[in-house]
Amino acid sequence: MINLTSQTVIVPYFLRLSKRSVRYEYNGHLYKTVNGFLANFLIKTGIKNPMDVCIYNAGIKSRRNVFYSKSSNCQTVMHYLNHPPKPKLIKVKYSYYSILYSCGKRVFLIFEHALEFSLRKHCFIYFELPRRTKKSE
Repeated sequence: MINLTSQTVIVPYFLRLSKRSVRYEYNGHLYKTVNGFLANFLIKTGIKNPMDVCIYNAGIKSRRNVFYSKSSNCQTVMHYLNHPPKPKLIKVKYSYYSILYSCGKRVFLIFEHALEFSLRKHCFIYFELPRRTKKSE
């Protein structure tokens, strides 16, 4: 379990299946390993703290088909960067607070909508806690 903050980033990716191998697809590029995909992502985005980054398997792509994931779990990237892979799952759907998801300049109330937009526009997803407003008297 992690505390969600406005710095938490969700990065969706696809598994690309071929006859000989499995590749990781992010932003239209294929990577042989999760480590290669993450290293490239962290360098390009300039994110200083990898502890704030989670990856989300958005589904599987084969030659002609795309199978979208129905999972509400994402994985912390720390296991991939520091140690041999030992996935740790993190539930992203439910919270005591109402969470907003932002991607690019759009804000979504539902994770699946943010994910769909993220995959279409090649952006990653931030968590945002809604601002509280005082009632006028």
